[in-house]
Parts: sequence; C-alpha cells; structure tokens
Amino acid sequence: MNWAYPPPVEFPDSVDNVRDFAGGLIAEILTNPPLLAKEDVNASCDGLPDHVADVLQKGQEALKAGALHEARVVLEPVAVFHPHIAALCGIACYAMGRVERAVSLWETLYRISENKDTPSLYNSLMVLRGALITQENFLHPECEAMSVLCNGRGVDVGCGGNKTCPNAIGVDLTPEGDTGKYGGQAGVESRANVVASGDYMPMFEDNSLDYVISRHNLEHYQDYIKTLFEWTRVLKPGGVLGVITPDHEWVDTISLDSTHYHVFTQASLENLFRHIPFLEPVYTGPCVPRWSIMAVVQKTSLNSRFNYNESINKREAGRVLDCMENYRREGKAVLVSELAKEAEWLIQNQQ
Repeated sequence: MNWAYPPPVEFPDSVDNVRDFAGGLIAEILTNPPLLAKEDVNASCDGLPDHVADVLQKGQEALKAGALHEARVVLEPVAVFHPHIAALCGIACYAMGRVERAVSLWETLYRISENKDTPSLYNSLMVLRGALITQENFLHPECEAMSVLCNGRGVDVGCGGNKTCPNAIGVDLTPEGDTGKYGGQAGVESRANVVASGDYMPMFEDNSLDYVISRHNLEHYQDYIKTLFEWTRVLKPGGVLGVITPDHEWVDTISLDSTHYHVFTQASLENLFRHIPFLEPVYTGPCVPRWSIMAVVQKTSLNSRFNYNESINKREAGRVLDCMENYRREGKAVLVSELAKEAEWLIQNQQ
C-alpha cells in the first residue's frame, strides 16, 4: 500500500496529564480532519477486500460532516484492514469519551502499520497511545478487555509486574519486589500478593472466587489441562474465567519466551474450552489484533449466563454519557447530539 501519509502532530517536550492533552489534541484535529484524497484511498486499498475503499470514503465523509457516531459505526468493523481507518476511528471514539476504545484502535494501528517509524499522523497516534498507557497502565487493551470481569474477589494469575486489574489478588512465582527473568517480565518488579504457581493454589478454597484472569500465562504451563482444572476448582458457580494468550496465527509464540510450552489460535482456544468440564464458553475472539486472542468462560451455574458483549457495551455507554454531560455543560450541542446517538447504539446493541 503506497500513498501520501498524513503529516505528524507536534508534541510538547512533556505534559502533566496525557489524557487531558490528548483530548485537546483530538478536538483540534477534528477542526480539520486528516482525510485521504480519493486517489490515495484507492491506492491504499489495493489488495484489500473490495468494500474497504468504499467504507473508508464513507467514513471520511461522515467525519468531515462532524458525524462522529456515523463515522465510528461505518469504520470500526474494518479497522483491522487499514491504518487510516484505525486512526480515524480512534479519533472519533476519543472525542466521544471512549478513551479506552481509542487506545485499543491505536494499538491495532500499531500492529498493522508497515512503517511504524515514518513521521506521520499514524506514528503520532501510536506515540500518544504509548504515552497514555504509560501514565495509565489499565488503558492497555488487554487490561480493558479483562477488567469488565473483575467484580468481587478474584485472582490475576501470573500477574508479574503488570496487574490486569488493580483490585485482583496477584498470583505469581516471583515474589513481590523481586524482578522477573524471562520474556516481557525480564527486569520488571513483581506485584504478586501470593507466591504460587497457577496450577496449584491451595491457599484458595473450592468455589471461593468470583473471577480468575490469566494474561499471557496459560502457555507457560507444561500441563495446561491441570491448570484449567485448578482455576475451575477455585471459581464459584457462575464465576468467570478470562484468558489471554498470544495469537499463534500472527506471532511465533515459542520464540517470544523460552518458558512458552504451548501455542494457541482462536479456533484451538475455543475448542479447548468446549472440552473442559464445568466450564461454559461465553466469548472467544481477538484481543489485540495480530497479537493476542482471548476467551471468557463461566463456571456452570443455575443462574443467568454472563453476557460479555452486554457488559462491555454497558460500560462504554456509561463512559459516553459521562462525556456527553461534560459537553452539555460546555454548551456543545452538536457533540451532545452525536454522543446521544452513540450511547443509544451501545445500549441497543448489547447482544
């Protein structure tokens, strides 16, 4: 894909609050949205599915007209195909108060971009996404995907130095304060509250936890079936398990870390959880496109089934409504109207 990249954004040497700075930057960008010329749209979509160019053009027109909600709805389903789509969709989401979703889309932008270091709008948004995550670790897309599960008392197995949920009980072989030795945890101080291997946690009673989350951990066990049985044991009936692993369709899992023993794809992860007794699959899909996959399962219960998509959209609608009230106080009627549409869409599309 060859086309003229939009120019980069100028950043100050330092900012105290990255989230607030980004809000001002996005508002400024939207006064003159970075749109590709039609010939660049066509050139950049060469080799992509036929509909992507039309979607990009339609999304650009919506953004130019200030129709943030329409732009997001049009662009988001194909964001993984094109860096400009991921960039624009993230901009629209940020302006509508969906900061976490914007960061996730700019993470997608990072994963799909061929020229990450080329000065451009894309590079600027990747830098902004990194700065946001550095200042607020829980903005990371994998944390965002799992945090909706973290209600009540639960554990973050293999937490290392980066807890996925701040209130989870961190479980790790590396004691708190010691530094990790392998992979992404090399040199990182552990934040574990409990020192244990995730496949043997006798300090937790049967049916005692509301959730278990495991981020880039399952692939480290030689016997991952034993591990899943242990996580099932400690979960209450109706409790939820969230698992994130590298996506072996896109990354070489074994070469990432010398302590990786197994590889998973979306299909194999889904198939695995169909065969673990007392666990019912709820959701399986990409987490970070071209990097990680995730599964959410629930320990069987006579009560209602956990609905992952409903929980995500409900939370997103709340964020949009909070932002809408801020715009209302500032007298920004056009933005209030756009956010009302976005909130209504999120509420109606919870299945």
